[in-house]
Amino acid sequence: MEKKDSRYIWHQASESTTFPAAFLMNPANEIASDSKAGGLKGYLYEGVNGEQIALWVSRDGKAGYCEPHSHDYGEYCHVLSGEYRLVLDGEEVGTLKAGDIKLNLWIGYPEFDEWLAQMAKAYNEKHPNVTIECTSYNLRDVETKLSTALPANSGPDIVSIDPTFFLRFVEAGYAQPAPANVVEFINSGVFDEPVRNYCYVGDTAYSVTSLISAGAIYYNKDMWAEAGLTEADAPKSFDDIVALSKKLAKFDDAGNLIRSGISLRLTGGGSGIGEKFWIWMMQEGGSIVKEVGDGKFVPNYNNEAGFNTLKMYIDIVWGDKTCNADIGSDSAGFEAEQTAMFVREHWVIPDIAKNAPDLNYGAFPLWNAGMLQTNNWYVLGDGKDAAKTAAAWDFIMFMLEPENQAAQAKSSGWFSGRNDVVVEGVDPEVLAAFSLEGKEVHQYPSLACNDELQTKFAERLSTVGWATPEFYGNDEAIWNFLKECEDETISILKENGVYGG
Repeated sequence: MEKKDSRYIWHQASESTTFPAAFLMNPANEIASDSKAGGLKGYLYEGVNGEQIALWVSRDGKAGYCEPHSHDYGEYCHVLSGEYRLVLDGEEVGTLKAGDIKLNLWIGYPEFDEWLAQMAKAYNEKHPNVTIECTSYNLRDVETKLSTALPANSGPDIVSIDPTFFLRFVEAGYAQPAPANVVEFINSGVFDEPVRNYCYVGDTAYSVTSLISAGAIYYNKDMWAEAGLTEADAPKSFDDIVALSKKLAKFDDAGNLIRSGISLRLTGGGSGIGEKFWIWMMQEGGSIVKEVGDGKFVPNYNNEAGFNTLKMYIDIVWGDKTCNADIGSDSAGFEAEQTAMFVREHWVIPDIAKNAPDLNYGAFPLWNAGMLQTNNWYVLGDGKDAAKTAAAWDFIMFMLEPENQAAQAKSSGWFSGRNDVVVEGVDPEVLAAFSLEGKEVHQYPSLACNDELQTKFAERLSTVGWATPEFYGNDEAIWNFLKECEDETISILKENGVYGG
């Protein structure tokens, strides 16, 4: 190298996504006082627009060649087999080694296990000083564990989680703001605007999208043909759903349902029940809540949209009796050929390939609106360990590289939020059903209490709404029920200071 203006300059020998602060923050990397480097050690500060700012201080804390100065990243970073070589006037005067860093990562999707193991191994091969332990839980379990672990300072370093669920934790200071290079990436055009919005809380980016999901109507092609149906019979209204479910359902000689015409989300996790009801209600223009400005919300289901949706459920469950809670539901029931139709996200595609590879199925788009959901990568902690924080963001950016995102989609079924990632091995006709182009796009509201809203609403739906046979044919009872649910939703919004009525 070279020395410019009495400052040490580093030269890059190979490409890397970010400068690994672990090298400069490792306490063991203090250059010997008898070397030509004069006992300097370095601290790294993140710059903007691809620059890094290096501040060098002497052993006694006094400024030597240490005015803060910036260089293009590629100008001063020299990588040699996991070591950084300090060069002065063309002569090596010291070597910096990476400090050992261990990162813990949590995710609420076990289907990511194989891919994450590959990512952790590949990253470790490039950065031998960094090891990543990846742990998956069921979705609701990881949410529960975070709620306990974070206040006790025992949470992970990295987590993939629903931004609406995690909003309250961001507001409580448990998440680190995204560094400049990540913010630049978020705003580079690789994310469409609705996806990009989930990365921000106010004007600050705290996360980057790990996956997206949208829904479609899966259907069994053999059952469809058996019922004399063609693709031209794709549903475009609730009346179509009810009629198709009646045609597709099967009963035994005693009149017991042995195959549901459609699997409605009648049981399971509360927010999941609420979410599926919401997706159906979107087709009628409704939602559980809607924003009325200034971060305030009101319920949006005690109306024709909510009434028509609940009536559709009740007509299917208690009228034609073509769906009940005893028949296998969602993906498991579909893969076992116990149901002919259901609504679900992309991830079912590789799940079917794994569990029912011979299943002859297709997918129809929802006819009016779609729910865009994301899970996002967050870096947690207080940020005091700068090397660990930098390594965590660097690993996230590594996972988000296009080829790694394509591998994610193929392995887990959860598609990348990036708009430039090509997914191979997926039937284009099935994939097209999930497109949101030309549809009204709904997103979860930026509400810390969103999960509570959905869970409480879902509890009423599953225990009273479609569980009460007397509601069939009784419009007044349905309206009274929706009013009771609305009152509870208003109460929750008021308790959280976000009611706009």
